[in-house]
Amino acid sequence: MRGDKPVVKLAGQSRGFTWTFVEPAGGGVPAAAPSSSKLSPGDRVRVRDNEKEDWKEGTVLSMSGEKPTVKLDGQTRGFTWNFFEPVGSGGSGAEVKPSGSSGKISVGDKVRVRDNEKEDWKTGTVSDMRG
Repeated sequence: MRGDKPVVKLAGQSRGFTWTFVEPAGGGVPAAAPSSSKLSPGDRVRVRDNEKEDWKEGTVLSMSGEKPTVKLDGQTRGFTWNFFEPVGSGGSGAEVKPSGSSGKISVGDKVRVRDNEKEDWKTGTVSDMRG
């Protein structure tokens, strides 16, 4: 029976395991991505400056070329970020999802995994789906 928890085999390993956090290996939309031109003031987005940071949510205040100026939730000022994507869009399929939640990850996908926010991301390939 197929399920919704990806089983990920890390490079050099003989077995795959389930992980708490799984995301496609792309890690988000780089700031220069053409899709960024679709953002408008008022849009909800997820942002971060590098692939090791956790995503933060906020609202687009304005566009600075291809980069949105985003005010994070609970903050008073807006800033530009290196990675961003619309909230709930999955962007380039890079929405961080705990395994077990619905998502667009399937067998054969290259993904990044970790069991908690303090661990570094590890890269692997989805070898199976479990329920």
